[in-house]
Amino acid sequence: MSDINFRIKEVRKERNLTQNQFCKLVSVSQSHLSEVENGKSKPSLDIFIGMAKSFSDVSLRWLLIGEEVSENENEPLREDLLKEVIEVVEGALEQVEVVASADKKAALIAAAYEFCLDEGVPRDRTKLIKLVKAVA
Repeated sequence: MSDINFRIKEVRKERNLTQNQFCKLVSVSQSHLSEVENGKSKPSLDIFIGMAKSFSDVSLRWLLIGEEVSENENEPLREDLLKEVIEVVEGALEQVEVVASADKKAALIAAAYEFCLDEGVPRDRTKLIKLVKAVA
């Protein structure tokens, strides 16, 4: 099981939620959550978005890479930006023909997401793609 899968399970267990209760809050299927928690599947974008909406104390940075943030750094999730970043990261990984582990991919997504929050989304995606390729 990857660290990211473990952190998803940890969030659920810390809140004393059954898989069924968690799935209703996060709006994902119980079968998908079970596969994620058992390391048989990668978490879907829906899990990240659902968790960010349902659990305001869970930062995207911690969820993706396990790095804590202070309360004033925990910005609300920008769903549109996250979707765009995931698309760019996956495209860049395909271009360099890298098969990244779930944790490596999560770290790349987190880094690119934070870059976009700090610097703004580049009009030309090639800068962001080059960044991902450089660290992949």
